[in-house]
Amino acid sequence: MRNVPYEFQKNLLSLCQTQKVTQDNRLIDEVSDIVNSQESIVTVVARCLPHIVPNILLAKREELIPLILCAIALHPDPKERDKLLNILFNLIKRPDEEQRHMILTGLVAIAQHLGPSRVEAELLPQCWEQITHRYMERRLLVSESCGVLAPYVMSGIRSSLLLSMLQQMLHEDKDDLVRETVVKNLALLLLYVDDVDKFTKASELLFLSLEDRASNVSECGLNALLPSITAWSFEQSNLQSHLLPSVMVVVHKHFKMLNDIPLSPVLGSIQAEEQQSILYTRVVSTLLPFLFVSLIETGPYVENPDLTCSSPTEFDVDRLPTYGSIILNPSVIHGDGDELMSLVKSFDRYLSSEWYKPWEQHDWIVSELLPWFHSVLSFVNSQRQIVVHALVELVHTFCHLFGRPFVQKNVKPSFLSRLSLTEEDKSTGTSTNRPTYQDATVPVYVAGVLGALHQAEDRQELLEFLQDLLYTVSLNHLPDSSIKAALLELSSKKAYHELLLSVLWEGVVHNSPLVRITAGRLFEILVGVVSESLLRTRVTPALVTLASDPEIVVRIATVPAFGAIMELSSQRDLLEKAHLQLQTFLDDQMYRDQHLLYVEVIRTFAKIGPNTEPKFRDEFVLPRLTALAAENNSTTNETKKMDIAMALLEAYTAMSCCFMSEQLIAEAFLPGLRCLKSDLQQIAQEYEDSVNSMIHEFEGKLDIGRSVDNRPRSLSVTSPGSMEEMKNRMTKMFTNRPAVTRPNLPNLFQLRKK
Repeated sequence: MRNVPYEFQKNLLSLCQTQKVTQDNRLIDEVSDIVNSQESIVTVVARCLPHIVPNILLAKREELIPLILCAIALHPDPKERDKLLNILFNLIKRPDEEQRHMILTGLVAIAQHLGPSRVEAELLPQCWEQITHRYMERRLLVSESCGVLAPYVMSGIRSSLLLSMLQQMLHEDKDDLVRETVVKNLALLLLYVDDVDKFTKASELLFLSLEDRASNVSECGLNALLPSITAWSFEQSNLQSHLLPSVMVVVHKHFKMLNDIPLSPVLGSIQAEEQQSILYTRVVSTLLPFLFVSLIETGPYVENPDLTCSSPTEFDVDRLPTYGSIILNPSVIHGDGDELMSLVKSFDRYLSSEWYKPWEQHDWIVSELLPWFHSVLSFVNSQRQIVVHALVELVHTFCHLFGRPFVQKNVKPSFLSRLSLTEEDKSTGTSTNRPTYQDATVPVYVAGVLGALHQAEDRQELLEFLQDLLYTVSLNHLPDSSIKAALLELSSKKAYHELLLSVLWEGVVHNSPLVRITAGRLFEILVGVVSESLLRTRVTPALVTLASDPEIVVRIATVPAFGAIMELSSQRDLLEKAHLQLQTFLDDQMYRDQHLLYVEVIRTFAKIGPNTEPKFRDEFVLPRLTALAAENNSTTNETKKMDIAMALLEAYTAMSCCFMSEQLIAEAFLPGLRCLKSDLQQIAQEYEDSVNSMIHEFEGKLDIGRSVDNRPRSLSVTSPGSMEEMKNRMTKMFTNRPAVTRPNLPNLFQLRKK
């Protein structure tokens, strides 16, 4: 070791230093004393982080999250921890989902380490400060924090501060995604809330989420928050005394309101109220597994359950319905799958007895829930197809879940008592006013109750009920909308096609023309759903039989079904038969002046025109509509004129969306519209503007340079003589009809490909 004087070393060092360091440099001070300092690495990191963060690119700041979380967890000074938490929550301007997940995972680890009191004092204030932050991602982080921190705070904080924060955000946040996340974390929070006084508040938040304008929020309320609240109610044994009654009141009120709303005039459109109705049926469906478990857990047989059914070979594996969400599985709700199946088997066996003693939960379902079901069904017009379908699914699930014995003893009798017609009803004619044959009761009973039972005797009962329904509706002059809705539901399942065809064939050969008329109308439903084989061998022969019926009104009833074949079939011979029959209806002298036939044909053209083969539409449908419109000009009966005019307006409106050649527009479409306009000017001026609009639109599609007067066989809009000439020409189509011949259909329009 050399012995160099200190002063010499000091001055040489000063001489050789080329950079002067400021006296107050923080980093120099930090590093100069780092070896001799007794500070922990945590305090050094905590002191340096506020200076490091601003100098890190925003895209790379997530790399600091583990370091910050470590410092927060281990730092002994509350003030420094608060600074670090503030850095953490403001580290990334708009944290994405993965970054938020990383932060939340760290917060959970910190919460486990710090304990409830420090979480309340240090973490939650940071969340509260961000609750109205302008960036959505920050507010998402707040709502997610409330959910993940719920297990690590004291009970009072869960039911006060955390619940209040989420409540405020659900009420006030304008972003759909934030409200959706709030609902999810409400569901998590309520798993840990044990203050029963908050149940009412939780229910209010549930209905608020279900009625949210954004579908993602209402869906989240249905799929997450509702099961969470229901599980709480189930745990408190107040499902039938609190939650279910409150849900039933809200749903009943909504369906009553739906009953006051007119049906949409646009076929196939869905009203907002109908969408909400579907959501509410799903709400009730979500409650059913909890209700079922509550029922079977409290039966008189629980003291001696059947423990022999745990093997799937000894118990029907399809006994319970499957659910899209595992949290709705009755086995998960009960907690023990084998024990649950033992209870289910004991429940079924107990109810299969000739007589059994009911219990409180059982009586509530029979005396409260089933009548409520009927009340809801009474508010739904059977023509509201999507709502009827939702109710069918609801009742089908109910019957599947509660089992065949319960359905046989309780559900079926309650429906049949509402559907039965007394002799007084039949003799006085008051049966025509029976609302159960106009509302959703019939389709729900047919497809939801009888359709949920699958034994051979159940299938036979369904067949016989449908036959009786066909006769009852027809012979008592009841609206056919209910049986149509029932067939629509059943026909969506291939397994029922043969059964439905058997039912309708009984109608075809019935001695009453009223029954044959109804059967003819119902075949339209099956044309588009049965196989081509059944269409050829069962449907078409039945229609041909009805089309040659002695009663003209029976033949007229087949028009929509023949039209459906033209629209939906791809079989050449069937298309020829359907086309021939429609041509016969329009050309044969026996149908001359058959007003009801003309209305039915026009309505059928309105339905099939936009979807049928273009050549068939152009060469058959549109010219026939024009002829009918021209003939209607000379009709003197105002009621008949109005019927035809309204049907024509519907047809031309439907056709206006189709592509047409200029020649077709000039020779068929516009002349027919002008005839229609002439009628509407006399009998329904309120629709004249609609027709004028279509006329102007299609005149605009013609070449402007072509003179209307010079168009071959076309007619001027303004020339009275030309209008009269067109009327005369179109009228001749009816007065000088040629003999009906079998058309060469393949030349008429191209066969659609299968």
